[in-house]
Amino acid sequence: MGLYPRGGTWTQQGSKRVGNGAGGGASQGYSVALSADGNTAIVGGWTDNRSAGAAWVFARHNATASHDFNGDGTSDLLWRNTSGALAMWLMSGGQLSSSHSFGIIPGAYTVIGQRDFNGDFNADMLWRDMSGDLAMWLMSGATVSSTPSLGNVPTTWTVYGTGDFNGDGLGDLLWQDSSGDVAIWFMNGSQVLSTTDLGTVPTSTWSIVGSDMYGDILWVDTSSNYSIWQVAGGQVTASAGFGNVPGNWQFMGFGDFNGDGVMDILWRDNNTGTVAIWFLNSSGNIQSTASVGAVPIATTWTIAEIGDFDGNGMSDILWIDGTGNVSVWFMNGATIASTASLGNVGTTWNVQALNAE
Repeated sequence: MGLYPRGGTWTQQGSKRVGNGAGGGASQGYSVALSADGNTAIVGGWTDNRSAGAAWVFARHNATASHDFNGDGTSDLLWRNTSGALAMWLMSGGQLSSSHSFGIIPGAYTVIGQRDFNGDFNADMLWRDMSGDLAMWLMSGATVSSTPSLGNVPTTWTVYGTGDFNGDGLGDLLWQDSSGDVAIWFMNGSQVLSTTDLGTVPTSTWSIVGSDMYGDILWVDTSSNYSIWQVAGGQVTASAGFGNVPGNWQFMGFGDFNGDGVMDILWRDNNTGTVAIWFLNSSGNIQSTASVGAVPIATTWTIAEIGDFDGNGMSDILWIDGTGNVSVWFMNGATIASTASLGNVGTTWNVQALNAE
């Protein structure tokens, strides 16, 4: 048992750890049962726990389901309207399960991240106000369990990602200041365990486009050349150049569209509306590319967010149009397996998607 590489983690549901059988732990050599979907395992046998016949159940967390606030393996949706009101849609099986309101939050505060910072498999919210004050809402479903402050960071510094940069299963903070210095805060809940400097990348030539849940950082220069950094711990362990991408193609976000545990890149052509995916390998190189289809720009449909809204381990695409109609493409690789309408939210509500991949 153990970790699924970039595809989820196994967590014990019980009081005993998995061992080799000698000390009373579960012995995989006797009995291992796996559910049909691969997400639940029963480990144990008649000789386990000093021949007491014990068994333990392990459940795999769906890492693809980013911005999952209730830990059910399905991505949820965070909304905010023009008055400052905040709301959450908890999703289940690609459908709206329940909706929740948090009231009006002062307009000076912005949600700048949605990530599991304390390791309870529930996404939390990272907030920042216009003066640089930083705070978290640690969440349990739609309940705010605590609201710790992280202090003030000068506004010359911007959070560009909240992925897991050291592989401990907890969200961290990727920063860059206006001079180009790049730094990481390694987090444990709202506590900054340590910080590291990744060096300086001149902002006059290179910009951070996005960062995924595993800490990969996508860069673009002023000539539309793209490059990716893979970060482990406090170091850039690998980098890959993607070459030039025509300016009419817009980066829409990261997602694992084929369920291989590696983040892929979603693009849209601003001229034709064509949607395409770059499937990456574990080294950060392009393994293959595929066109998904085209939604003409004139229809006013825009890609609002990426997430695993049906909980099948593959990322999906959330759309919203100019009148507030919301729809999902449920993906299987580059194939649209099915679509669903989630209704109309009007024109005053916006999906909160910043640093939520």
